[in-house]
This record gives sequence, structure tokens and C-alpha cells, in this order.
Amino acid sequence: MMSPKTSFWHQENPWKDQLIYVPIEELAECHMAIGRTLAIMNDKPILYDVAHCLDHWGEYGSMLDAYILTGAMFTAGVRFGPEGPDYLSPGFSLPKLTALLRKHQSQGRKSA
Repeated sequence: MMSPKTSFWHQENPWKDQLIYVPIEELAECHMAIGRTLAIMNDKPILYDVAHCLDHWGEYGSMLDAYILTGAMFTAGVRFGPEGPDYLSPGFSLPKLTALLRKHQSQGRKSA
């Protein structure tokens, strides 16, 4: 697969041969909660957005690898440490995730 541009945990990632690294901001745009109501304040909805998503993921540290797993299971995640369970795998919008994968696969072919 595509080699990481900026990866902190590539060697420790058990799926390193089945993933494509993507910018974390672009992966956050695929989160299934984007656009949903997070809370109501002063009778106005506060929507979950990319900034909320990045803030949440940032609670796990600043060394974050965002990736799409392309093996037997099509999903994505954010690795925040070297241990096996040191990753987040929230729900993603499948159409958005598929589009992001296609974008980065085509960029990988252009740069190869």
C-alpha cells in the first residue's frame, strides 16, 4: 500500500500492509456524526462538526495517524499509540470514506 507521508506509528500498526494514510482533517469530514445535533443551547442546535471531531481525537495526543484500512474489512481509524488497542475506530459515512479512499489511491498512482 501507499507509504506513510507522516506516520508516527507505522511500524507498530498491525495492519500496516493494508492501509492508506490520509490527512486527519479529511478523515474527520467522513465521521458519521458530522452535521448531527450535539447539544441544544439557547434553543439553538449545536452541530457536531469537523472541529469537534478533531478536538475529541486530539484528547488522545498529538501523534495521530489517520488511515483507511483496505484489507478484508473496509473501515478507517486513528492510531494514537504503539499498543494493539491504541486506536479509535468511530463510525464513518461509507460514501464519504469511499470517495476519500479513491482520492488518495489516485494520488498514490500519480506519484508512483
